[in-house]
Order: sequence, then C-alpha cells, then structure tokens
Amino acid sequence: MDFIGPVLELIIRMWDCCACVREFEENLSCLRDIASDLRGVWIDVSVRVEVAEAQYLRRLNEVNDWLDKVEAMQREVEAIQQKVSQVQETHSRCLGSFCPGNFPTSCWMGRVIAQKIGEIRELIDKGHFDVVAQEMPHALVDEIPLEATVGLESTFDELGACFDDNHVGVIGLYGMGGVGKTTLLKKFNNEFLPTAFYDVVVWVVVSKEADVGNVQQSILEKLKVPDGKWVGKAINERAIVLYNILKRKKFVLLLDDLWERIDLLKLGIPLPDTNNGSKVIFTTRSMEVCRYMEANRCIKVECLAPKAAFELFKEKVGEETLNSHPEIFHLAQIMAKGCEGLPLALITVGRPMARKSLPEWKRAIRTLKNYPSKFSGMVKDVYCLLEFSYDSLPSAIHKSCFLYCSIFPEDYDIREDELIQLWIGEGLLAEFGDDVYEARNQGEEIIASLKFACLLEDSERENRIKMHDVIRDMALWLACDHGSNTRFLVKDGASSSSAEAYNPAKWKEVEIVSLWGPSIQTFSGKPDCSNLSTMIVRNTELTNFPNEIFLTANTLGVLDLSGNKRLKELPASIGELVNLQHLDISGTDIQELPRELQKLKKLRCLLLNYICNRIVFPRSLISSLLSLQVFSKLPWEDQCILPDLREPEETVLLQELECLEFLQDISIALFCFSSMQVLQKSPKLQRFIRLRVISHFNSMPHVILFSLLRKMQHLEVLSISISSSPSLVSDMKKESPSHDSMSECIPMSSKLTEHNYTVNLRELSLEGCGMFNLNWLTCAPSLQLLRLYNCPSLEEVIGEEFGHAVNVFSSLEIVDLDSLPKLRSICSQVLRFPCLKEICVADCPRLLKLPFDSSSARNSLKHINGQKNWWRNLKWEDEATRDLFRSKYVPFRSKIRRKN
Repeated sequence: MDFIGPVLELIIRMWDCCACVREFEENLSCLRDIASDLRGVWIDVSVRVEVAEAQYLRRLNEVNDWLDKVEAMQREVEAIQQKVSQVQETHSRCLGSFCPGNFPTSCWMGRVIAQKIGEIRELIDKGHFDVVAQEMPHALVDEIPLEATVGLESTFDELGACFDDNHVGVIGLYGMGGVGKTTLLKKFNNEFLPTAFYDVVVWVVVSKEADVGNVQQSILEKLKVPDGKWVGKAINERAIVLYNILKRKKFVLLLDDLWERIDLLKLGIPLPDTNNGSKVIFTTRSMEVCRYMEANRCIKVECLAPKAAFELFKEKVGEETLNSHPEIFHLAQIMAKGCEGLPLALITVGRPMARKSLPEWKRAIRTLKNYPSKFSGMVKDVYCLLEFSYDSLPSAIHKSCFLYCSIFPEDYDIREDELIQLWIGEGLLAEFGDDVYEARNQGEEIIASLKFACLLEDSERENRIKMHDVIRDMALWLACDHGSNTRFLVKDGASSSSAEAYNPAKWKEVEIVSLWGPSIQTFSGKPDCSNLSTMIVRNTELTNFPNEIFLTANTLGVLDLSGNKRLKELPASIGELVNLQHLDISGTDIQELPRELQKLKKLRCLLLNYICNRIVFPRSLISSLLSLQVFSKLPWEDQCILPDLREPEETVLLQELECLEFLQDISIALFCFSSMQVLQKSPKLQRFIRLRVISHFNSMPHVILFSLLRKMQHLEVLSISISSSPSLVSDMKKESPSHDSMSECIPMSSKLTEHNYTVNLRELSLEGCGMFNLNWLTCAPSLQLLRLYNCPSLEEVIGEEFGHAVNVFSSLEIVDLDSLPKLRSICSQVLRFPCLKEICVADCPRLLKLPFDSSSARNSLKHINGQKNWWRNLKWEDEATRDLFRSKYVPFRSKIRRKN
C-alpha cells in the first residue's frame, strides 16, 4: 500500500502533463491560424488607409492606434513562436522526447498562447472599420485685406491648375510693377488655399532689400515656435530649427515681392517635391529671378484686356460720375485706354476723377497727354513704385539704354537692330571699344535683360519690342531728373502743326530732341541747340531742313532724319557738325549727298536705306569718311528688280568702302557683275558684309557668292533674285562670255558641303535660282528664315544623304515655299524643327509630304498655310501626326507672295 500511493500520484501527474501538452499543441496551432487572420485584416486596413492618404485624407486616430497594436501583437506572436521552437528543440534531446522537467514550461506557454488568442480575436473584431480616414482639417489661412478684383480670372485659374499639379513645387508669378501680382497672390491666399489641405500656410513680404533673418522670423512666428528656440540664434541655427519643423509638415510658402534669388535650404525650407507635396509661390518683377529660383512653372501676369481695364476704371470713378454728363463716359474711355491695362495706373487715375465735372475731365485729359507727371498721384503712387525696377537694373549702361527707349512715340514697335545701332551711335555700348559686333551682342543682352525685368515687352511683330505707355512716361520723367528739367524733348506732333509749338526757347537745356509725325511740316525760329547731342526727326512732312539748326548744334552726335519722304536735300551746313557720329537719312527723297559730308571725320555710321534709286555719291566722298565703321544702303524690295546704281557707280562705291581702315559692317545691294568681281577679290569686303540683297540677271554672280560664303563670317541675311531677261543675259555675256551657264551653280553649291565649316546666315531668300538642292544649308545651323520662290530646278531642299546632320534646321522659325514646280522634298528624313513657327506652301504640286512626325515642332508651330488641294493630298508619317497638325492648318484665301 505504501508503494501504490506514490505510483498513483506519479500517474496522475503524468496524465496532467500529457493533457497540458495536448492543450499546448492545440493552442499553438490555433495561434498560427488566428495570427494569419489578423495579418489579413491588417493588410486590408493598411491598403484602405494608403488609398485614402493618397487622396489627401488623414487616417482616424482609432485606426492609427489599432494598426500600432496589431504591429505590436505581430512582434509578440513572433517572439512566442521563436520560444516554442527553442522548447521543442529541448524536448527532442530529452529521453525520447519525454522530459518531465519541461512540462511546467509547456504548460505556462500554453496559458500564454491561450491569452494571446483571446487578445487577437478582440483585435480582429475591432479591425472592421466603416471609415478609416477623413478630410484633413484645413490649415489656418490668414485672410489678407483685398479689394474686389477685376480681370484676374484666367490667371487665377492657371495658377490653381499649376498648384494642383503634383510635379510643380515652385511657382513664379512675374510681371511689371503695378500689374497685379500681389493682388493675384492675395486672391489665391484668400479664396483658393482655404479649400486646400495643408498643415500650414505662411505669407511673407520679402521686399527689395531681402533680409534672410527677417524672412525666417516671419515664418517662425507663424509656426508659433517658442522664442527660446530661435531668438539670439544665427541664421544657420534658425535654418536647422525651421527645417526640422517643416520637413514633417505639408506647407505652402507665399513669398511676395522677390527681387533676387533666396536659397530655400539656407533659409531652412525643405525643397518641395512629389513626396512632401509642399508648395512655394513667389512674385517678382523679373523673369530672371524665376530662373534663378528654379521655378517649375513661371506665369506672367499681363496687363488687363481693354474691357476688364475699363471695368476697373469705372469702379474707381463711380457710375454716378460717369452718368452725370454724356461726354464724360467717352472721356473716361480715352483716359482708361491711356493706362494700357495697367491696374495701378487705372486705379491712380480713376480715383481722383470721381465726382469731377466735365471741364475738370477735359483738363485732366490734357494733363495726362502732355504732362503725365503733373497728374495727381502719378509720381507718388505709380512712377516711384516703377522706379524700383529701374533702380534694380544691373548697371549704369542698362539704365541709360532703358531711358533711351523713351524717345520713341507711344505704342511704337521698335526694331531691335535699329535701337542697338542708335545705342552704338550714342556711345552707350562703348565697353568693347570699336568692335561693332561685340557691341551688338552686348545690345542684344541688354534688350533681353530689360525684357526679363518687364521694362520692355515683345511686339507682335518679329524682332521688335515695345514699351508700355506708363513705363515710357516714367522713363521720360526719370530722364528729365524726376521732372526737374527738359533734357529729353519728345513729341509725336499729334497736337501741333509745326515744330514751332515745341517752344524753341527751351531747347538750350535740351540734350535729346525726338520729333515724330506728319503734322510737323516746317521749322521756324532759331532755337539754341548748344547742348544738343541727339536729334531725331522722323516721318514728318518736312521738305527741307534749316541751316540755322546745324550751325548751332556743333555738339550733335546723332542725327536721324529717316522716314521724311518729302525731304529732298541736306543743307550744306551739315558739314559743321564736326562731332557727328551717326547719320541716318533712310527713307527720304534725297537724290544727292552734299560734298560737305567730307568734313565729318568722326562719322562712324552712315545709313542710306530705302532712298532714291539714282542717288549721287560725289567722287571720293565715302572714302573721305575716315572713321566710318557701319555703312548700309539697302533698297526697298520692289527696287531689287532694277539696279540701284549705275554699274560704274556701284563698283566705285565698293572700291571706296574697301579703302576705309575702320569699316566693319556693310549692308548693301549689288546688281552688277563687275561689283561681284570686286567682292571676289577683296577679303576685307567679304569679311565685313553683314546684310546683303543680291539681284542679278543670270546665275553666274551667285555662283561666285556661294563660293565665298565660308569666308563671309558676318553674313546674316542673304537675298538673291535672278532674272533671266534675254536682253540682260546678253549684256551679261558681253561682260563674261565664259560664264553663261546656269548649271555651273550646281556643282559649286554641292562643293560647299565637302568642308567642315559653319555659315552664320539667319535669313535666306532665293528667287529664280537654278539649283537641284540646297545641301549646303546643313552648314547653316543658325538659319531662322528660309524663303524660296520661283526656282524651277529645285527638287529637294536637303538631300537624303545630308538629312541625318544633327543641327539641320534646328533654329528655323519660318519656311516660305512658292512656285517650285519640281520640289518633292524638304528633307527625306523626319526633322525635329524645335523652333519652327510657320510654314507656307504655294504652287508646289509635287511636295506631297512634310518631314514631320508627331514630335516635330510640337511646342512651337502656330500654323501651316497652304492651298486646299495641296493639303488634301498630303501624306503623313502616321495617323497621330496627321491629327496633330490638322488643327494648325490655315488655307490660303488668295495667293499673295510674302514680302521680305
């Protein structure tokens, strides 16, 4: 009996252990299954949360807590499973898998597993969420005081579209002063941003004298950072504080009135990208700042359209005033139009006119027309604000060149090359000494800078610029030392019948006189011109120019009398202008140059374009102009049909030009074979001819010309017109009997492609040439305009063997093809045409395919002009290409040859 008791107790204990082991194994299997179920629910919830957050929703706190608990539970289950593996390994080494010492551990783990199974079931029950995320609370956007806006809708929508683009992080708003950039940004802040989902929106006014410390302080205060974390710290220490706060937030930073680049990282601003979804928007007056800020998108804020401009003007004047007299409404339209859509000017001019009577309106109109700086508020509220843009120009040269633009009339399209030539004549581009070409390059850079600063703007016409009327008035005010003198006297003659109305008594202090318009018919009086440096009298009805002016203007350096079609002669007193450096008499009816011009030993630029066919040059006159650098004598296009000079005169003119030591730039039309021979023998003339119009009677002279192209390093514009008149060809054969075949030009043009060199042509016009192709154009990567007319032999522009050249037509903007009966191909290879804007095709029946695919000219082409039959028969690379260019097609209404 003593033995049975202990044995029975052992059996009972062993039975309990076996039961515990069985329970342990069942619970372990259950744990594996239920943990797998939990992971499935966790994955489902996580995917729902990820989708919601991609839609800028924020996960619920209870969902976030549940996900955290599941992740913690998964780690605990992994730990249990690892412990079980260790116990099972111990069991396998004990007495045939039987070790009573491990029973307590197994029993304890079984109870732990059972407990975890219960907890996991509870987590699974709680993981079935109806909603996992909700809209994020809007960032607190401080509403900024703002008057009702007019005419900003399209730009507002464009900004909103950019803002919603995930790939756009930095947006630049640029435009001239007073155009409404800040107003647009305020409207965006008040109306758009409150509907967006961001953690924080910060508005900072940067201003002209940007201070990084002040900008940081504004941002830190908006973020409610305790003073102790940044007060007294250096800029780089504040940047670290800011960066570590903002990198965890989705923010919008609005920087108003940026004048130069701000390094966002140095400021402490994380760079916006697709991951953080943050945005930086800034306003600036300079396109250049947009570039330096590496803006993903730049939006130009334009002046208001006429209708919107008048709506804004009416709002400031008030309906009561506008309806008080029938004539006031008409005067209001005139006054608003004079502001040219500039909101700041419209507001400044409109407000003081409220409740004004009709006589007051009439006086105000006269003041704005003749003395705009005297109008109430114009200087303080408009000119002084715009002056900041002037003050920010990079150099004194830029400022002088800008002020000079104000000598042109209101709304005038200024030719860029004409403006630069005047700058050179004034000595404003003297930095490069006597190098005319470097001076021109500098002039082009200055024009680009002024456009970037929104002080000049592109005209609708190619290679021309404009100055906004209000900017022009401000420039004249600045040029006259803030209105304190009359250094610049600029009148368009619209309100006066003669130059006498311009008060010659005031001319003593005038340095630049600019008079324009047909109402100027006579000069009377004897103005004192002792300080006059520049006189521009253009497009008037003057028939002669009085001696008295030249006799007192011995300081005159620039004289421009161009466009005076009735002016028939220059007075002999022009020889007294011993300091004259620039003389332009283009577009006049002057038939003979006075011999007194020989006295002008400082004359550097002589422009004689578009004047009488048979103008007489006294012998040795040109060769006596020892300082001459620029000479230009180009005919009107319709004059190219007949010689501009008799043959001996043309040859003598070239020979005299060749004698000039400092001559660098020649623009001239040649008609005679003997002139071509002079050119062929003169490396100097070849080197300095820049603009050229060639009109000839058969092919041989342009064969000579093509052979010289590689040597004519400054040739930019070339126009060749060849006539096959039998009588003229006969004259030509008398001059050179051995050169009478048009076919000789063909091998010569082909030889051009045998050498690795570059032709600097920008424009090429060919009429009547007898070539089969123009393969040599592969050597002209700068070509912008190609015009081919009436070339009966031309079969292809670029042959197949040359179509793979890298730069073929990479700069081409305009293509004009007319009356080319054999032309079958521009190029057999598809070309990119990255700059092409326009292509015109007329009477080219064999041209059935254009070298386009769906990538060609994709962002540049505006339209394709052509006859309907030609367009219907065109073949395309594929359907996508045809569909893309279909919207660009504009049919010819009538066949009109394009003019140069």
